[in-house]
Order: sequence, then structure tokens, then C-alpha cells
Amino acid sequence: MKLILSQEPSLFSIYVNNNESNISQLTFEPEILDYPRTCNETFFGPKIVGSCRGLLCLNFPDFSILWNPSTKTHVKIPEPKNDFESDSVSEERKKWGFYVVQGLGYDEINDDYKIIRVYQYFCNLNGAKKFDSKVLVYSLKSGSWKRVADFPYFVHFGVMNDVFVNGALHFKVSDKKRNSEGGDTFDSDNMIVAFDVSNETYKVVTRLVCGKMKCQLDLGVLDGHLCLVRNFDFGVAQFLVMKEYGVNLSWTELFCVRRGDTCFSRLRPISYLGDEKKQVLLEGGGEILCFDVESKSFKDFEIDGIDEEFEVICVCMESEVVLGRVDGNDDNKMETNEEGVERVSTETTNEEGVERVSTETGPKQ
Repeated sequence: MKLILSQEPSLFSIYVNNNESNISQLTFEPEILDYPRTCNETFFGPKIVGSCRGLLCLNFPDFSILWNPSTKTHVKIPEPKNDFESDSVSEERKKWGFYVVQGLGYDEINDDYKIIRVYQYFCNLNGAKKFDSKVLVYSLKSGSWKRVADFPYFVHFGVMNDVFVNGALHFKVSDKKRNSEGGDTFDSDNMIVAFDVSNETYKVVTRLVCGKMKCQLDLGVLDGHLCLVRNFDFGVAQFLVMKEYGVNLSWTELFCVRRGDTCFSRLRPISYLGDEKKQVLLEGGGEILCFDVESKSFKDFEIDGIDEEFEVICVCMESEVVLGRVDGNDDNKMETNEEGVERVSTETTNEEGVERVSTETGPKQ
């Protein structure tokens, strides 16, 4: 198993042997990854959007790339224009703020990798809060972005908020409700919503309940199952998995962790160690922890030469997929437009570089 670790401006990888579960102390030698460089080296390093079937999606200031660290090949992806910046948008609308939540998934039906990007807009108009969204999907096979149906919920901002499992990207979201003042309100994280990567539709997977006890919710994947972590305020993290996907009654508790033993307010799963599933790797506060499920204790997990926290920790499997460009090629020689990004076919795109969707299946244009 290979873990990818992000610590600006560097990316590292470590190899974890599943048979190492019987060792009392885990120490690893990190490998510095030589990710594809850009024309502009003034930034603090790429942001990891997600990992799926051996590919990583990395964000740079003006574009993104899909990168296979195994074959050392990549594809450069242009940034679609934000329509809130266009001249046709009212001055009032331009005052809206926004953030982006995105993820990487694999379309098994069409044998295609896709990036899903949710623009969550928000503002305060005359004392009434408003929320809106726009969703774009990039297809590696077509090489272009297209707009799909707007996200019907309020999606929360967070690092690695999305989780890909069962052919869908899963997000923590809240119901949007209209209040008496004409504004929008929403509950705290109360649902898991899936975006099916193949048919590009949404569905509610489950509604989340913490009961009378306050908790923060996080998503993950463990042993191929959708995993939910309930980080309770009283210092316990409960790990559950959906044994039968889409069936609420199949949520099963795996184990609980006393967070007081870790000094971290939130934990999320990375992967089991060993086939017996007696030990599991967790992420807390940007650090990797090894938890023994039977003894309820932690084992030392050390990475030589690195003491600081990581921004992102994700699993990346080995893959033989070869992408369009070999790492190390001079990106200055790429065919680019005046914005400095690779050209995208304009046969099916509008002036914003976003493919149109018919009004029968998507939002009105």
C-alpha cells in the first residue's frame, strides 16, 4: 500500500506492507515525489484534490493535472471560467462569495476518469442569507468540462470532504430551507449525498444522526465500505461502516477510539493493516496513527526526517495507466492560449470552455 503525503511545497510517498501489522513500532523512509512542474514556481506547491485507481488530481494556481506517479505521466487540465466574473452577471450577484469542493472518481461504464467540482456560492442580501451552487464535470476521455444539474444541497467546505466508493463521490451536506425572511437556512451536516460518476446524478445515501450528543462527522473508506466517523464532544470517535451500500440498517460499529489518547479533536480512517484487520491506520491533525482494535492502544508510527503535520494524507494504488505527457517534458512548449493553459477542443464548448447540457437533463442555460 502506498500513501501520498502533502506538506507544502513537497509531496512524499511511503510504502506500507500490510504484513507489518505485527511489528510493535513502524518507521518509514519517505520518498520525495518529483511531481510535474509548472511554468510558475512562485506558489507553495500543489493541492491534492483526490486519489482514484492510481491517479492523483493536483491543483495548481491556474489549472489542475491528473498524474500517475507510477508511470510518471500526466494530463494538464484547464480551469473553466467562473461565470460570476462575466459581464452579463449583475453587480449584486458579483458580490457573492464562493468556495470549491471537488473530487476525483472513475466511471466504470464509460472507462473514464472524472473530476467533479462543486462551486458553493453564498451571500447576505439585505440581511437574508442566500446559497446557490454550480457543478462542473471534467471528463478525461473527452478532454473538456461540462455543466451538470446544480447541487441541490448545501455542501460544506473541508479538506478531503469527498469520498469515492461504489462508483460515486460522497459529500457531507445539509438541507437548504427557506426561512420567513426569504433567506436560506441549513442544518449542520445532516446527510450523505452521492454523485454517481457514471450517470452524473445525485441521491441521498443516508441521513445522519448524532442523537442528543454533539458530534462532528467525517467520511472515509475502510475495507471497501463507506465509513462514517462520529467525533463526539466528550472525546470518543465512533467508526461505523455501511455493510450493505444504500441500506441504512446495515450501519455497523467497528470500533471506538478515545481521542484523549491522541490529542486530536477529529479522526478519520486511512486503511487496515493486515488481513486480520486488528490494526488500522488513522489520520488525526495531519499525523498518521496506528490503532490496535483489540487492545485499544496506539503503536508508534514514525516517518524519518519529518516531524511537521501533513496537509493531506491519501492512499494511492499502483496503476499502469499512461496519460498524455511524460513527466519532465518542458511545459513551456505546450500548446497554450493567452491564459497559459492547454487548449481544449471548442467543438462542444461555449466561450467559457464549458460543454453545454440539454435543458432536459441539466440546468437551463
